[in-house]
Amino acid sequence: MAELALNLDGLAARAQKLADTLEAARKPATNRIEFTERELATPANIGHVLKVHENLVERCRKLEARILEFEKRAVLEDGGTWQERAPYRPGQVVTYKGSAWVCREANSNTRPGKSDCWRLMVKSDQR
Repeated sequence: MAELALNLDGLAARAQKLADTLEAARKPATNRIEFTERELATPANIGHVLKVHENLVERCRKLEARILEFEKRAVLEDGGTWQERAPYRPGQVVTYKGSAWVCREANSNTRPGKSDCWRLMVKSDQR
């Protein structure tokens, strides 16, 4: 009788292990972090990994292009009061006759409002 009980216990343990294995197999593999070499070696999984890799590479390229575009933009920088013969570079903001002007092109000795090198940012009510 004891021998029969041991066999039943062993069968119950094997049945539980089989049930756990089946349950794990039903879950998508993407929820797992680790994969065995055997699992990864299947053509379907290799193809999936390559597609994910290609997608990530493409997304990185797009993000790098966006970063380059942002880096090309002029950053506003206080240039103080406009002065003759002072060199100005794009992004510098100066005051001239009470108004604020943003430098659009590198220049020196070009008064704000007299060329396309400057763009009015804030207009003064001074006359």
